[in-house]
Amino acid sequence: MQKAMKKFPIVLSLILLVVMLGCKNSGNKGTQFKSDLGDSSDLKKTILSGKVNHSNNSEIILISDQLADTSMLDKTNQFSFTINLSVGRYFILRNGSKSIRIFLNPGDNLNVEYDLNDVINSTQFTGTGAATNGYLKEKSQRMLEQSIYLSHLYEVPEKQFRYLADSIYVMGKIYLEAYKESHPELSDLFIEQEQVALLYDWANQLMEYPRLNNQSIPIEKGTYFSFMNKLDVNNPTLLNIYEYKLFLNSYIAWNTDEQLKNSSNKNEDTYEVSLIRMQQTNKLITNEAVKNYLLASILKEQVKYFGYKNTELLFEVFEFNCTDTKLKKELLIPFQRYKALLVNDKAPSVTFVDVTGQTFTLDNFKGSYVYIDVWATWCLPCKRESPHFEELSRKFSNKNIQFVSLSVDEDGKDWKEYLTTFSYAHNQFWVTNPNDFLKNYLIKTIPRFIIIDPEGKIFDSEAFRPSEPDLKWFAGLPDKRAI
Repeated sequence: MQKAMKKFPIVLSLILLVVMLGCKNSGNKGTQFKSDLGDSSDLKKTILSGKVNHSNNSEIILISDQLADTSMLDKTNQFSFTINLSVGRYFILRNGSKSIRIFLNPGDNLNVEYDLNDVINSTQFTGTGAATNGYLKEKSQRMLEQSIYLSHLYEVPEKQFRYLADSIYVMGKIYLEAYKESHPELSDLFIEQEQVALLYDWANQLMEYPRLNNQSIPIEKGTYFSFMNKLDVNNPTLLNIYEYKLFLNSYIAWNTDEQLKNSSNKNEDTYEVSLIRMQQTNKLITNEAVKNYLLASILKEQVKYFGYKNTELLFEVFEFNCTDTKLKKELLIPFQRYKALLVNDKAPSVTFVDVTGQTFTLDNFKGSYVYIDVWATWCLPCKRESPHFEELSRKFSNKNIQFVSLSVDEDGKDWKEYLTTFSYAHNQFWVTNPNDFLKNYLIKTIPRFIIIDPEGKIFDSEAFRPSEPDLKWFAGLPDKRAI
């Protein structure tokens, strides 16, 4: 079966025949799954153990929607988790930036070994639950093999797109059915959830096409969106399924785009778009758990990619409409810390070194304003701002302000090597504990620019960029000789 998958484009016409013959949809609006870890009386001891080769991170994390546990890798990079389950569910196993998706049934004793240099192909499962997770591995491999082909899916005309999308969906169902027949030990729950995953993966592609295609012929919305009759946007028991959550976000994104088409303002900022997505969520989603997930997802995405700036209204909408106390606490506490940085609080301490290894803190610059450039050698936007930062440091060298670049590279050697090819007039330092620094200053994206006042307090935790400077502010600073 796997060899046939590699000939994917060739067999599309054969698969379409199956579509035309009326392949039944295995997913439906009535699909329901238990969404929690189960009743205490039904709990079974479940073990996940394994080994991670070529790992540089001593921690490995096991995550699901309602559980997160951490294990330490031993000297041989082995780990073990013991949890109690009464229902099967998906988990993410994460070490550093790499992760794999697994499924655990109550009572499983699963062992997994993989290499971080080639996670998908190196992963091997043994023990109880190996067949279930072997399917997930092969599914990931098939997705990777098809990725180049699928990248062009949204570029083709509508009729051809539907042909391809429907064919991919049917192909996935045929593969699952064949795997189930050769592995009868797979649980009914896992099969049902994978059938739902295939359905919503297909639905997500259909939902994304109107947003991403560049065809000049408009889509007939009434006919095209008839596939929505097979779906349920208010089913909280499906929130454990990744493809369902992906579809929900695409569904809200499409409705947001439709609203934006009728807007008089065609240049909305990202936070304004996120606000409209929240409004669409409140309008279209009636189930509390699904609504909570989407509101949090929209907020997390905004903060992750654009930081906390201009998110006050987003957090107000989230706090007012979210009914999940745990979720509210998770997102609101960091936001409260961010707001504290905006009210002239003392700047959190940070230690950094120069190229000679001499140690400095912000106290070394007390008595002057400090304009800080937070950057890294791998950050292209940071490098684009660097010449502007350098120009400002020269232009306002007579003012009572210090220009300080703080590198947050994980390895100081990268920073030091980078500096050997450039000459700078302003102060260049490497932060000795970049993760703590980023956390304390709630920095989600770089470059980031911060202004500290002469007393060592936060003046602006998200200051203007050097490429778009407030020259009047610089010009209004006192001269150095006047201090």
